[in-house]
Order: sequence, then structure tokens, then C-alpha cells
Amino acid sequence: RPVFNWTVAGSTWLLDTAGVEVANCRLNLAGADATGTLTVTTPITVSAAGCRIAGCEINWGQSTDNGCGSTLGAIAVVAGTRFEFVNNYCPSLDTAGTLPVSFLSLNGADDALIAGNVIYGGTTATTVGAIHCVTTASLRVRILNNIVQNLVASSTKAISSAVSGVTGTLAGNMLRVNSGILGFTVSANLSVDAFNNYTIM
Repeated sequence: RPVFNWTVAGSTWLLDTAGVEVANCRLNLAGADATGTLTVTTPITVSAAGCRIAGCEINWGQSTDNGCGSTLGAIAVVAGTRFEFVNNYCPSLDTAGTLPVSFLSLNGADDALIAGNVIYGGTTATTVGAIHCVTTASLRVRILNNIVQNLVASSTKAISSAVSGVTGTLAGNMLRVNSGILGFTVSANLSVDAFNNYTIM
């Protein structure tokens, strides 16, 4: 597998050309190892239509001193419609340091497909999940068959939304939080059809 390391705080990839796919890579969003102190602000931003990240190992926090500190997400999808994030393994050991608001943020990401991923690590807030909808409602999103864990202390959500009007389908996800019995947001902020999602503490 090709390996790509984000080595300075301002390191970033912009997927701003339509139809780009990143597949079968190892992406170390906060450096290659756990030595030293490094916080990468916004490692990846997706802003073009039809982009895809598939079959990758994406490390978004090597240690409590080595992580992603974005105000959005380690991967921010901003008006990147028809985005696909499938079959990725996304670990983070950073549960108490400089944390991103979330791992994957969806902002106007209509028709996004988030499926078959394993995502675990900490976020900045107990009610903010590793998958998080922000700013502009994403429509017709499909979040299917993922394992998502929010490992920050007293976390209550693994999938969440800070904006009302998000629509789509949330099905077959296995969610891990540290407190509470429902690991995803249920309100006008995440107006999705939810089927067979499971939460453990």
C-alpha cells in the first residue's frame, strides 16, 4: 500500500476536482508515528462532486499528543455531493489531546454514501459523534453498516448532527459510546429513516 504522511500542522489534501478516487492507501493524518507533538488542522477537504475514498487505512490520531484539530472534521466534506466513503479502517488513539470536532463531517454533502467503515477515536464533545453533520443539511445521505466508536470520556453519540433537516437512511450501524443507550441523534437534526442500529457502552 502507498503510505502518505501529513507531517506539519498545515498539511492538507484538497479533493476539489470531480470524480477523484483515493483507494488502497495508508493515510497518516497526524504524522507517521507517535513521537513528538503534532496537530494537523484540516488534513482532507472534499469539495468536488463524485469523489471517493475506499479501502484505506486512515490514522487520525497517533497518541494524545498527535492528532487532528480541525474545527470541522479530520475529513471535511463541504458541498462534495455524491461522496463515497466505503470500507475504510480509521483508528485514533487520541482521546484526550487536541481533538477534531469529529472524524468525518458532512456539510451540504447530498447523496453521500458512508458504508462498511470501522471508525474509532475521540471527539471534542460528548454529544458529537465521529460522523457529524454541520452547517448546511446534507440530503439523502446513506450511513450503512459501519462500526463507529466515540471513545472520549462520557460520550453519548457516535453519529450526530448540529444542523436540522438532514435526510436519508441510517441502517445496520454498530455504535459504541461511554454513556447513554442511543448512539445517534434522534430529532429534527437528523431526520433519517433508522433501521437496526445497535448501541453498546
